[in-house]
Amino acid sequence: VVVRLYSQHQIPIVVLPPPRLAQRCLLCPYPHVASRMAGVVASYRGEMIALRKRTTPSMATASGLQDIPRLNAIVLDGCNTLWRNRAFEEQQQADSGVSPSHAVDGCSMLSASVVKRLKQSVAHTTATVVSMSAVDTHRLLSLTHGAAWQHFARDFWQVMRQRGVLQPDELRASPQQRVQCIEGKYKTEYLDFLNLQGFVGMHNFLHAFIGSLAKRKI
Repeated sequence: VVVRLYSQHQIPIVVLPPPRLAQRCLLCPYPHVASRMAGVVASYRGEMIALRKRTTPSMATASGLQDIPRLNAIVLDGCNTLWRNRAFEEQQQADSGVSPSHAVDGCSMLSASVVKRLKQSVAHTTATVVSMSAVDTHRLLSLTHGAAWQHFARDFWQVMRQRGVLQPDELRASPQQRVQCIEGKYKTEYLDFLNLQGFVGMHNFLHAFIGSLAKRKI
């Protein structure tokens, strides 16, 4: 209801979720929570566009449109974390003296000590990680490499095997190679598989904000 105050109730206001709440959902070890938040964020896109068309500059602050940069920061974090393999990238740039490109409330702006603890925690629960030295921080929370998604990645691979889609060398792939193959070759098919598993919010979010996916005909 809060997301669609304007489109459904003609109340010219947009109320964004607190950035920290969005961040917690992105980092949540339960995929359905992350997907639900992603779907909520995706719903704001149309709401913001519709409201902006009918709002004068003097009304922008009262309507909540001044929070568009904050929404963009949440979107950027979600895309970087789940799809683009750029989780924590902005924080690393900030540590090197480069100014971050978006709001400081984002997931990517976690402190270096928190990133280190997250890396250690997730690495120990990710089946595809062989050793700590093999961990790619940017992929820790992605749909393909994230520990929370490994069950679905395995199920997807089994479905692809049953359909006879996989090549002979792919059939012999190790668990780690399977995940790499999904990311490099079957990523959109995997996303469609997740949609069928009930992750509609995640599917809608990525198709709303990832340019290459937005052009797909589903």
